[in-house]
Amino acid sequence: MIDKIKKLAEEVFAALGSGYEEAVYEKAMEVAFRLEKIPYENQRVLPVFYKNFAVGMSKPDLIITDVEGKEKIILELKATSSETGMKEEVQLQKYLQSLKMKKGIIINFPQTNKDGPGAEIEFKEVSDELNKCDDCGKTICHGADCSDCVKAKAKEEKEEVKRLEKLEKEEAKKSEKEGKKEKEEKVEKKGE
Repeated sequence: MIDKIKKLAEEVFAALGSGYEEAVYEKAMEVAFRLEKIPYENQRVLPVFYKNFAVGMSKPDLIITDVEGKEKIILELKATSSETGMKEEVQLQKYLQSLKMKKGIIINFPQTNKDGPGAEIEFKEVSDELNKCDDCGKTICHGADCSDCVKAKAKEEKEEVKRLEKLEKEEAKKSEKEGKKEKEEKVEKKGE
């Protein structure tokens, strides 16, 4: 099902190209799903509660059901000039958790930026579980390295380089002292 969704998104982008608002790509995806007889629901309202009080609502762009009705996938569409990140992933994960679903896809129809029109669609598969850094437990983006751990590792490597440089200097001084001592001993032996 995911491959089919990707193929349809690529067809939409090939036909429309860069430069439209997200809503245009959403409507085009709806047309593609209707033509392929893929059941979908758009902009389902999900109430957000705090202490049993409705405090807002959210709306996933599209909810797709496979033809057999066994699998549902939430699509979160974007039309941005940069790659999507943790904000979009967490947004989709909230939808997945609210609807007790397991799979979602962020599809970014790339927009024109300083380098020109966007050329390739960005696809990110997202699960209902937040990704955690194996080392520190911080929430991170899918497929990303934990920035805190990367910084900590770089700091450790820098400290290790300093430690090794210090050892090398100490060894050089030690060797220099031993060389001087040997010379002095040779001079003493010659003098005897």
